[in-house]
Amino acid sequence: SWGMRHKILIWTLQTENSVFQESLAHFLEEGGELFIALNAQDAEAIVNREKPQLIFIDHRSLQAFSKGSVKESHCYVICEKGTQAPNGYLTLERPLTQKKIADCCKAVFTDEIFVKIPPM
Repeated sequence: SWGMRHKILIWTLQTENSVFQESLAHFLEEGGELFIALNAQDAEAIVNREKPQLIFIDHRSLQAFSKGSVKESHCYVICEKGTQAPNGYLTLERPLTQKKIADCCKAVFTDEIFVKIPPM
C-alpha cells in the first residue's frame, strides 16, 4: 500500500464522467480515490482538502481555476481535437478514450497500480 493515497480530480462535461469512471475502475479497485467536481467551488475545495496528484479539467473551466491551487498536481487540460493546453499544463485531446486516460495516469503514477492495467 502507498504512503499516500492516490487521488484524481475530474472536472469536465458530465457526459464524459462515465469514460473516466470506466477507465479508472482498476485504479479504484486498487484503493485509489476519484473526485468529480461539478463547479469551480467544488474543484477548489477538493484540491485544497484532498491535494490530488492528478487533475483532469475541461479547457473551458480553466479560467475559473487558479493555477496556484494546482501547482502541486499534474494537470491535464481536456482540449478539442487539434488544440493544445495553455503553457504549463498537459494536453489531453478529445475524443477521450480509455487508453488515453490510462496513459495519462501511467505518466503520473509510475508505480505498480497502472502498470498492471491490461492494454486496451
